[in-house]
Amino acid sequence: MTSSIDLMNTRLNLLEGLKVAEELRNLNLVDNSLTSLRGLRNLKQVSRKLTIQNNLSLNSLEGLESLISVGGNRIQILTNNYLTNYCALSKPFNEGTFPVVETSENGYNPTVEQIQGDECKGELEY
Repeated sequence: MTSSIDLMNTRLNLLEGLKVAEELRNLNLVDNSLTSLRGLRNLKQVSRKLTIQNNLSLNSLEGLESLISVGGNRIQILTNNYLTNYCALSKPFNEGTFPVVETSENGYNPTVEQIQGDECKGELEY
């Protein structure tokens, strides 16, 4: 497994239609117009780093429900102004393997414990 997805500074709104492998080395979704991650439904493992940052129209992580492992460094979910729904990560966070998770400057910034529990979806914090 040597593939990574680096979508940076695109006008893509949706990821449907992408042929995403079940395993990736890195997944970086930075500075995009994404409104949905549903095109990532097949993704089960990221071996190094997962970054979702500055996707100003993204409000949910729906599409990451199949993710069961992120090895290596960390998960970073940063500066997604309308992101309030992390529920897609509830099952993976409870059953999978994850490193450090950093959430900051999103519409809602839950802790890992909140994502694992009943507080995976929140209200805009600003």
